[in-house]
Amino acid sequence: MKSSIYKFDPTDRMRRLTEVFSELSVNLDTRCAEIGKCGGCSVDLLEGELVNIHTGETVSGKQRLFACLFSLSPTSSATISVPEKSVISKKTNAVSKFKISSDLTQGFTDRTGNKKGYSIAIDVGTTTVAVMLVKIENAEVLSTKTDFNMQIKYGDNVLTRIKHCQTDKAMTQKLKHAIMCETLLPLIMKALGESSVELSEIEEVVISGNTTMQHLCAGVNPQTIGVAPFTPVFTEVKRLSFMEAFGEDFESCNIDVLLLPSVSAYLGADVLAGALVSGVVESVKPTIIVDVGTNGEMILNTGCGLVGCSTAAGPAFEGAGLSSGTRAADGAVSHMYISGGSVTLDIIGGDIDAVGICGTAYFDFLANGVHGGLLSSTGRFTHKFMDEYAEYVREGDSGMEFCLLGISNEYSPKITEGDVASLLQAKAAVAAGLETMLNRYNIDASDLDKVYLAGGFGMYLNVESALACGLLPEVMLEQVELVGNTSLAGAYVAIDKAEAVDYLSSIATKIEVVELNLDEDFEDFYIDNMMLPC
Repeated sequence: MKSSIYKFDPTDRMRRLTEVFSELSVNLDTRCAEIGKCGGCSVDLLEGELVNIHTGETVSGKQRLFACLFSLSPTSSATISVPEKSVISKKTNAVSKFKISSDLTQGFTDRTGNKKGYSIAIDVGTTTVAVMLVKIENAEVLSTKTDFNMQIKYGDNVLTRIKHCQTDKAMTQKLKHAIMCETLLPLIMKALGESSVELSEIEEVVISGNTTMQHLCAGVNPQTIGVAPFTPVFTEVKRLSFMEAFGEDFESCNIDVLLLPSVSAYLGADVLAGALVSGVVESVKPTIIVDVGTNGEMILNTGCGLVGCSTAAGPAFEGAGLSSGTRAADGAVSHMYISGGSVTLDIIGGDIDAVGICGTAYFDFLANGVHGGLLSSTGRFTHKFMDEYAEYVREGDSGMEFCLLGISNEYSPKITEGDVASLLQAKAAVAAGLETMLNRYNIDASDLDKVYLAGGFGMYLNVESALACGLLPEVMLEQVELVGNTSLAGAYVAIDKAEAVDYLSSIATKIEVVELNLDEDFEDFYIDNMMLPC
């Protein structure tokens, strides 16, 4: 993994290195909100000294440090190397494409020809967002823009952001400003400018996201979502004026901002919208939609009713906490193929250097490990792996590690046995959630008419790899369908179909929420799924 080197003179102003680098337009990955937990902002001190901001201790000598925990020294210069992996990419790989069930038109009234003007559909994800400008008259999509959710500088997951709101009264408004003013507003303006549409021509803005994101978009403290009994302040449709949403500069804007309804604290508007647009809601056969992410949300139509659950998979699918893990952006390895002693990589952005590994590639690694006998059922590297791939596998500081570019390449992204253990925990959480739901309602996986995989991660995932490593136990390839950003699709449908919002509100109250931590079978399923199906 390549690095950039920076030299600094002594300074009397004590500032975190993350702030220093930000002023140089080097935005380090502070996904834990600069509390020294995630390692996303790792840098290498090559020469000179740095000062621990908490203890005042001076450190020197070559070593890897978390930039959020150190400042420049008032008495010594410093030479610092910044790995590419530690810098947030300026380009996201956010998904804005989606599929909508052809059956959705039944029972809904098109707005086509009934209303002039334009509307904006938005998906607010924890990591990325998508903004879509729609001409109401014919539901034509005029422009789509995506970017990172600027809240990531305060933490890469909802629990971290909730904790900030619990401990800092000002944080709710900071997070609201980050998403509404720093993220969505610039994207809206870009979409309007690209299509020569004036802000005054916008009728409404429809936002879909998980329950925490909906709270933060509204400027409502989500702290109750983070503690038992995990009760949101609101789950119903919430309407704001454009000024309430985006600030006093827009006092004269007569635009409605509508936040779609959620089901519960961890079953949000995003997966609810997905259940509608995929056809799960109206299916007469057992069908399920699964949004694989930090929180594995799923809604199952049992054939007799709707049930849902959320399982805490953790951030491993987005690369957090893994030795070379990164988000899906330029330079990330998106897929890999391991066979016959050689390794082939697909890298986002084309023919560029690999700087890290994103979640979809990790699933390929697990699947290749299962098929090739390279991994044991517990995820350990086998002797066959170490012998056949001697150019790629070596003993690391904490066990065996697989270097994707070969052990001779000092910049090679790597996968360690510890990384595999983290991935198996995340995989087990999703798999156990699915099995618990099916078991509770006496449904075999083979009875499922469709398994819809939603979200950006699902869209880029090699389904065969996911099935090979046991993400969806007993599910067959022909049952799975990738449906893309169904959260954005739900916001789009709310613009296009007159009754969609009321219908979403109605079905939200009819979904039975399964609390997995209270289900006596979940732990057994989780332990079983910690293994690879070797």
